[in-house]
Amino acid sequence: VLIVSAIRLCVGISLFAMGATWLASEINIENLVLNAAALECIMNVDELLFSNFAPEIAKAVVRNAVKLPGMKNRSWSGVNATPAIMIMLCFLSVILFFSQMVWPLVMDLRTGQEIMCGGDLEFVHIDMEHFPQTANTDAHADDLLKRLRKHQIE
Repeated sequence: VLIVSAIRLCVGISLFAMGATWLASEINIENLVLNAAALECIMNVDELLFSNFAPEIAKAVVRNAVKLPGMKNRSWSGVNATPAIMIMLCFLSVILFFSQMVWPLVMDLRTGQEIMCGGDLEFVHIDMEHFPQTANTDAHADDLLKRLRKHQIE
């Protein structure tokens, strides 16, 4: 029983870590929602298979099983400790993955935006009724190259 519980714990932690990494690395909101739905399906496939394909006798055995003796629910000031600890672990894991996965991606995007669009850049504007109006961007090209080289060194 202990070995099975340890294996289930390892699988659960692995799924959580890989799923959170997978979702945190997604930039497009449509793909994020689609990947979150796919992750939910993966997490619940065992319960779905059991509820649809297990024989009624097996379902009755599981439904009528008594709780095994073991750890009792502990409470602190009227609050059950297990859900409170789980909520704190969820918040900590969100903060951890945000700081390790999402925030660096946001900073990379901001750096890329600054490199591509930073400064006082002028762009070409074409008015179809009149002559095309162009702006001189050569003055900013050297500054852009310097910032790009600096970012590549870092």
